[in-house]
Amino acid sequence: MRKNNLSNAKKEGIKTTRLEIYSENGSEIKEFIDSNGLMSIRYRDEYVGGSWVSASGAAAPDNVGFTIGGVPINLLTFDGNITTERISNSFEIPHDIALDKINNSELSIEWHIHFMPSITGAGTVKWTINYCYIPPNNIPINQPGITITQNVTGLRYTHFIKGVMIPVPEGGFQIGGIILFTLSRNPTDVEDTYNNDIILIKTALHVPINESGSRQRYTK
Repeated sequence: MRKNNLSNAKKEGIKTTRLEIYSENGSEIKEFIDSNGLMSIRYRDEYVGGSWVSASGAAAPDNVGFTIGGVPINLLTFDGNITTERISNSFEIPHDIALDKINNSELSIEWHIHFMPSITGAGTVKWTINYCYIPPNNIPINQPGITITQNVTGLRYTHFIKGVMIPVPEGGFQIGGIILFTLSRNPTDVEDTYNNDIILIKTALHVPINESGSRQRYTK
């Protein structure tokens, strides 16, 4: 059930702040639209662009065959013994991001990883993300590394999802800015106690959004 308080108020010249949309029985507010017709905060995934770039030699993750519905595909697997393996890629800050709320630290972007153990067992997996933020028309800003740890006690191929919030860089995020990163696993780290390979499924950002896009190409 939609309450037309926004449209009615506009006709009467009354300043409004939001339109309330209720559940069918009218008991629960489901979403808000502000006086500019913008939806309230939602979240969506922002995926890496282009192909992964693997490190050279022994530092490159192996490809492991994985069959889905009878169709074999290759996924990257990170060593659980002695070798630190890493890959690199990037994200672009999207146009629909709730930029003001993120830069004001009201909301955060969450970096999350989807992965699964290659063997049934127990232990903790630790991912390390080293990255820089590159604003449009400016030089890269190096950021402190962040880590994601997860206890993986369970069956082989159990799908785990774990994330971490990304600090706002100096000067804030901007539309068109790039997060350039390396994702690695060091199996000799004392916090990494799962002594088997880990299969990477995907890494992405959970991005708070508040509209369908921006009115300018590089600014909100």
